[in-house]
Amino acid sequence: MPNGVRNIGSSAFRNCDLVTSLTIPNSVTNIGDTALSSCSSLTFITVDVLNPSYSSLSGALLDKAQATLIQCPAGKIGTYTVPDSVTNILTTAFIGCEHITDIEAGANNSAYLSQGGILFNKSRTTLVQFPGGLTGNYAIPSTVTRLGDFSFGFCLGLNGVILPNSITNIGLATFAGDTSLTNLTIPGSVSTIGPEAFEACRGLSSLTLSEGLTSLGSYVFYECSGLTNVVLPRSLTSIPDHAFQACSGLRTLYVPNTVTNIGPLALGFCPSLTSIFCRGNAPSTDPTAFVNDTATVYYMATTSGWGATLAGLPTLPWNPRIQTNDSIFGIGTNRFNFRVTGPVNLQIVVQACTNLANPVWSSLQTNILSGGAATFSDPQWINYRSRFYRILAP
Repeated sequence: MPNGVRNIGSSAFRNCDLVTSLTIPNSVTNIGDTALSSCSSLTFITVDVLNPSYSSLSGALLDKAQATLIQCPAGKIGTYTVPDSVTNILTTAFIGCEHITDIEAGANNSAYLSQGGILFNKSRTTLVQFPGGLTGNYAIPSTVTRLGDFSFGFCLGLNGVILPNSITNIGLATFAGDTSLTNLTIPGSVSTIGPEAFEACRGLSSLTLSEGLTSLGSYVFYECSGLTNVVLPRSLTSIPDHAFQACSGLRTLYVPNTVTNIGPLALGFCPSLTSIFCRGNAPSTDPTAFVNDTATVYYMATTSGWGATLAGLPTLPWNPRIQTNDSIFGIGTNRFNFRVTGPVNLQIVVQACTNLANPVWSSLQTNILSGGAATFSDPQWINYRSRFYRILAP
């Protein structure tokens, strides 16, 4: 880089995969956010010793005092050791470091320590950085109460994470870009999930959001194409902007009666979305919330504020009924039958139990009310002294 350059703009070299080394002259006094992130071939950053603002050590970019780690080169392989002088690490310092399998803290570092190659703060209450090159599953220690921003970001070989009940907050882009992450349970201790926390986690197919979650950030599940069914907890009051945008595999969403607001493009561009089940009154919904979707919004017949459409999508009352007065109802040949009627093409699940005092419901059959009706048939009814049935949304 020629001497005389004073400023390197934000993301200036981001994703420049063919850059292998970079020399920064003494004239540069400002380097923007993620300016050198995700340069997959970059193995060495050198800063002129006369530069008043920045320095380099072992190929990494630091501030002049070498107290803040700004960027670890993304092409580095194996182990990176945080210098003893570093007491602050930018949240974007390890973005794109896909080949680092071990992050160590210097023996005399006062702010950080490592365990199993994973970087924590000194008290092990914050998980600072998981190495991008580690693969498999990981159980977060119970001492951890906070996951740092980008702490698991772009860990392409991470398959699963167990979050302890000590976690209360999931930060900005914490798991963003983890394309191999397949399943995740968010414990009830987590009250806040930050913006972009799971953005582009395309392999995520199983997601459990526990009661206690009160806030989701924008773009939180953006482009999570593996998600098919999502149940939002009753502790949530809002679906923020872009929250589930471009979730191309999402088919059904269950919205509790506590949700009163759905933000811009919250579910936009979800081509597989067929059903949104709302249990409460009509939420305040941005006109763009469902852009390019063809779903139907179903609401409980006892709720209020509903019109013929919600932000452009058709609405229908969720009021399927088991018919007990027609010719189908009752005992047939080695089976018990009944017919369910309701909105055309509504999908329902028939469940059964044997004891209403202590019910254990099991799903027997999923039916689609083609033409507004479907017949349920139970060949196992004769094996029980009594059997009770109910219908639910899938």
